[in-house]
This record gives sequence, structure tokens and C-alpha cells, in this order.
Amino acid sequence: MSLRRQVFKGALALAAGRALGELCSFARNIIVARLLTPADVGIGATFWITVALLQMISDLASDRLLIQAKDGDEPRFQDTLHLWEFGRGLLNSLLLFGLAWPVAHLFKTPQALWAFQCIALVPLLRGLCHLDVRRFHRRLRYGPGVNIELVAQVVALALAYPLCRWRGDYSAVLVLELLREAIRTVGSYLLAERRYRWAWSGPHLRRLLAFGWPLLANGLLLFAIMQGDRLIVGTAFSTHDLGIYAMAFVLASAPFQLLVSVFSPIALPLLAAVQDQPAAFERRVRLCNAVHALAAGVVGIPLLLSAPWLLERVYGPQYAAAGSVFAWLIVARLLWFLRHPPTTAAMARADTKNALFANVLRSSGVTLAIAAAALRYPLVTIALAAVVGEYAALLASAVRLCRRHAVPVSATLVPLSIVAAALGAAGLLQAGGLAPPAPSTIGLTAALIALYCGALVLAAPSLRAELHRAASRARSRAGGVLIRLGVSRT
Repeated sequence: MSLRRQVFKGALALAAGRALGELCSFARNIIVARLLTPADVGIGATFWITVALLQMISDLASDRLLIQAKDGDEPRFQDTLHLWEFGRGLLNSLLLFGLAWPVAHLFKTPQALWAFQCIALVPLLRGLCHLDVRRFHRRLRYGPGVNIELVAQVVALALAYPLCRWRGDYSAVLVLELLREAIRTVGSYLLAERRYRWAWSGPHLRRLLAFGWPLLANGLLLFAIMQGDRLIVGTAFSTHDLGIYAMAFVLASAPFQLLVSVFSPIALPLLAAVQDQPAAFERRVRLCNAVHALAAGVVGIPLLLSAPWLLERVYGPQYAAAGSVFAWLIVARLLWFLRHPPTTAAMARADTKNALFANVLRSSGVTLAIAAAALRYPLVTIALAAVVGEYAALLASAVRLCRRHAVPVSATLVPLSIVAAALGAAGLLQAGGLAPPAPSTIGLTAALIALYCGALVLAAPSLRAELHRAASRARSRAGGVLIRLGVSRT
């Protein structure tokens, strides 16, 4: 099978499975938001802030090393990573159980102490996962992983309504998440090809440490970036405000998280395959930037135009006041999505420090958010701080990729400038009242997206060339079909 066909099949499997999974997750969040109070949703968010802290500050990226390493298919290499992941999960579980009391009081939720103790099972379940499903990505085989995630999401969606009705508080969120983690762990064993084993290999562990220590140092920064704004809201504002902010963040993140889950597993092996060919590597980086920018604009423009209306329609009137928060979070998550091509390109050459340096700059947004909370500024300033931080991180990643791997900064900045212009236009239209349910909004959105796509294709030769090749192949196939039809009739 040709590489292009492998990529196409992999992208199709990922897109279909992840889209269904994200839709299930989205529907589950809607059920939770409508049946529970924002305060209960806020308490549920504090569980995952705590889990994320321990997971991120102990992440050596063993699953990504399994894909990047040339000897990643070696059984002993994989078994050594299994042992590391189990030890990490066990230690995190013990720490999380011990920290349950102070964490519950930090978030002003002492009544949820038992829930913080139960959530300590999550790191242990993750540590027991079989890595075969991740190893399959080396061959662009994504079906098993997609199937596991899809089953977990479907089961959680099916039980969301009865659990929320039965429990009526944050404990429903706890049960749903524990159930999802258990299904993922069991599924990884059912679909594995190899037996789950542990092995101790000093050289392999040293390679893991060398590969992952920048990401380990990056873990605290990642926590500050991914959870820091919610941590600030949870400690400086009420749980009601945290629930509103968390749901707006989930809605803003869902489409871009879906895009990342499809693009990143494909981009990493494709870039790693040409890591020793500078010209081919640069061409693929430019193509990745252009494809990401194309997807970001097509998704981001309509989201931004309909931000306040969409938030209220999805979650209900109790979330209507957070429309401006939601709009700025859309911009922040879009910039986060555009940061993946340069960081993935660096990782394809085993440069995991790129993400570290980018996140050092991203932490500036957290600093601004802390200052805004201390000065009692409104909730929207926390989202604005996230936009500033993501923009700084994107620039830092592109600059380091240029200095270390000779990929011009223009490969990132040209698509970014076109995205910025389109988002600015969408924001002005939305501020001027041209938003749903106005009928003119649909036509304006379509026109803006068409102009955006045209400008991007003109500015990105790599994307233009790829679209030309795709069109040529389509014409050839169509001609072949017509010829065969003509022959069959004669």
C-alpha cells in the first residue's frame, strides 16, 4: 500500500472514530451541564485539575518515544516502558490519595473529600494500560485505539442521564470518569497483539529519560497552561464561576481537540520518516502548517461568529453571561491548535525542548491571569490572558524550529497572519450584531470562509501543490471510470 493511501486510510479511521467520540463526549457534557448546577460542575472540574497536575509533572512521553524511536517495535523496549508507566501510575495514585484533604480545602469543597480520594484510582488505571495500541501508530494503524475510545465514550454517554438523575450532584461526574478510564484500560488488553510484560533495561530507561526530561520539566508548565486558568478561577472565584468557565472551555476546546487527535498521530510519523532529509522535512512542515491553518479557519470562523448564541443554546440560559469568555477561549484554543505543527516537527527530530521553551512563554498568560484575579478583574480577563500566552508560545516554537532545524519562521507566520485577519473580521461582525439567529449570518460566514481558504491556498505553495495533485488524481480516476463504462457499453 502506498504511503498516501496509508495516510488517507489512517486519517479516515481517526476522523470517523474521533468525531463520534467527541460527539459523545460533547453530548455527555450537555447532559451534565443541564441536569447539574454550575457549582456541581465546578466541583467536578476540580477533580481533573488535581489529576492533571500529577500526570503532567511525571510525563516522560513514553508513548511518543515508542513511535519516534527507530527500534520502537522491539518487545523489550516496550516492556520497559510498561514498567515505567505502572510505577508512575502507582506513585501518582498514592500521592493523590494523600493530598485529598488539602486539595479539597484549597478548592473550598470539604464535602467532596471522599470523591478526591476515589479519583486517585485514575492514575493507576492509566498506568496499567497496554502500550500496543500506541505502537500500532508506527504503521499508521489507528483503528484499535479509536475503537477503545469510542466504546468508552458511548458507554459514558448512555449512563450520563440516569446517573445524573439518580445522584443529582458531582458524584455522577466521578462515576462516569472512573468508568471511562476502566474501559480504556481493559480495552487496551483486549486489542493488543503482544502479552503485557515488564522488563528492566538500563539503556532503554536512560533513553526514555533523555527523550522525556524536557517534557518532564515541561509538565509543570503544561499544567499551568492547560489547567492553570481553571485553578485560578477555582481558588479566586466561586465554584459557580468555575463551572461556567470550565464548560465554556470544554465547548471551545472540543473541535480543536478533535482536529489535534486526527492530525498529530499522522503528522508525527510522516515527519519522522524524513527527519534526515532537510528539504523534504521542510516541505512537509510547511504542508502541516497550511493544513492546520485551513482547518483552524474553517472551524474557528463560524464558532467565533456564533459564540454567545451557541453557548446559551448548548448549555442553557444559566451560561448565557459567559459569551465573551467563550469567544476569547475559542481564539486561545485555535492558537494552541496552530502550535502543534512546529512542536510536532521538532519532536520528529527528537527535540522535545521545543515544547518546553514554548511553554515557558505560554506561562506568561498564567502570570497575567494571576494578576487579573488578584486585582478582582472580571472572568473574561482570564480568557484574554490565555490568548496572550498562546500567541507568545506559538512564536517561540516557530523561532526555535528555525534556529535548531533551519525551518523558516515564515512557514508558521504566513498562515498565522491569514488566520488572524479572518478572526479579526469575524470578531468585528459578531460585535456588530451579525450573529445567529440572523439569516444573513450564514451567507456572511460562507463568504468569509471562502475568502479565507482562497487567501491561504494562494499564500501556501505546498498546500496548492498538494491540492493540484489531488485534483489530477481525481480527474484521472474519473477518466478511467468513464473509459471503463464506455467499453462495457460497447
